[in-house]
Order: sequence, then structure tokens, then C-alpha cells
Amino acid sequence: MKVAYLLPGFVRSLEYFNEIKRFLKFNSNHQIDLYSNTYDVLGAPHKEPANKSGYKNSMRIDREFLESFVPFKSINIENYEEVDHEISEFSEKYSHFIKKSSQWSSRKTVKMGCLENEKTTMRSYYGQVRNVYKSFSLIEGIEDYDLIIKSRFDAWISKLDLNLYGSVLEKNRIFGYDYHYSPILDNGKCLPLMGDLVVFGDLSSMRSWCNIDRERLIQIYSDENLSSKDWETKHYGSDVKLNMEAIFCYNHFILNDGKVHAKINEDHLPNKGFLPRKKYPEKK
Repeated sequence: MKVAYLLPGFVRSLEYFNEIKRFLKFNSNHQIDLYSNTYDVLGAPHKEPANKSGYKNSMRIDREFLESFVPFKSINIENYEEVDHEISEFSEKYSHFIKKSSQWSSRKTVKMGCLENEKTTMRSYYGQVRNVYKSFSLIEGIEDYDLIIKSRFDAWISKLDLNLYGSVLEKNRIFGYDYHYSPILDNGKCLPLMGDLVVFGDLSSMRSWCNIDRERLIQIYSDENLSSKDWETKHYGSDVKLNMEAIFCYNHFILNDGKVHAKINEDHLPNKGFLPRKKYPEKK
């Protein structure tokens, strides 16, 4: 197969390139082209804190440096300070679309070690969605690809055997980890939730998943149908829009009527695709 492998967002740790190399070697019978929209800072190996403390002393990186680890078909490296301004401005303007939950905000503040709320979360989410969209937009000769994979740099992907998926690809079917819980929206519809760490499928499915530009994201956040008291009851009163997977899944499964085949063998993505890591900043 000809495969487009998208790596959007922060690199976070140079050790992750070893995992990517193992994945490429394991699937060397396929043509795999790497695409990435990333930043000129390495980033931190944990979730991004709202005070950006993880990046103040982060090393600067450029294309030559990144390609000394793996070759990219196309890579776009953005200035982090400029993007930070854009995503912060976005959250200032549109965070009113998210219901406030003091209990959820307090819990997240404790975990992250700095003040966190709906506004800081939207800022982070817009950055993530933006990177996925821009990475997908980099694909050259997109119609020629049999498979498109979206994966974070820190995904445990070296055991994913692509040979097992070529024969089951079909239009608009997407592969990823099932959450084993799909909330009921207030309009009565069920929202299938799927982990977004590693997601793959044919062109039609991945175009549906990845093509959330700024205007589409505003549409999703302002959509009154993306509301779930079921979710709020189970998650400390938090708005379902505060779940990153819900944004992608609502766009794909509800707005685009997408299909899902989430039965990925757990041996192929150990730990649901997460490499061993510290999820939150260390407490001082």
C-alpha cells in the first residue's frame, strides 16, 4: 500500500523517533510518506499547561534537525509564539460556547499545576485540531494513497501491522480505539467516541476526520446539538465539548455520517497506543 503518515503537533521527545523508525521498519513492504505540521520548539513530554511553563526553556528545532531522525515527504514548522497568539485569540472569542463547570476546572487545575478552565482548554484544542488539518493539507497527490494514518509523535505504534488492514478498507470506514462509552446527546442521538491518538482509514474517511478548519470548528462549538447531560453526569458536570475526541467524533460520525470499525487488536497498539509517559507536569 501507499501510505500517508501524518504526525501533527509537538514532537515532545527525541526518543519518540525511535518508535517511529521501528514502525517504518516493521511495515517496510509499504511505501510510507511522512507529513507533519509542527512547531519550532520541541515541547514537553506531558500535556500542555495553560501557563506554557513546559515550553519556556524548550530547545528550538528546524527541518534539518528533524530530518536527521526520519525523512519527511513534507513538513511545515511554525513559530510557536505566533501560533500561541492565534489559538489564544480564538479561545478568547469563542469559549463562551462551552458551559462552565467549576468542579471540572478545579480538578484540572490541580492536575496541571496551574489555573485551567474552559478557555485554556479550548485554546489547546484549537491548536490540536489546527495541526491535524494543516498536516492533512500537506499531502501531495492525495488521491494516490491507499491509507492515511493520523498519529501523535508519542504514540506506541511500532507493533501496528498494516498488512492486516489493506483488505478491509472501505469507503468512509475509520479505524481507532473504541472508548467503550458513547454518551447520549440531549437530542437523543448516540455519539460514538473513539480515541484520537492513532486513527487511520481510506481517503474519504480521513478527509472527514481531519478536515476541521477554523470555520468548521466554530460551527461545531456553536452547535447546540453537541450537548449531553449524560456526559455531564459522568464527568464532574463538564461540557461534552471539553472532550477532544468528542469534537472529532461529532464531526465524523454525526455531521458526516461516518462509519467506524474500532476493533483494533490491542497487541497492535499497546496501552491503547500510549507510550509510557508522564501525563501531567510534575508537582513542585
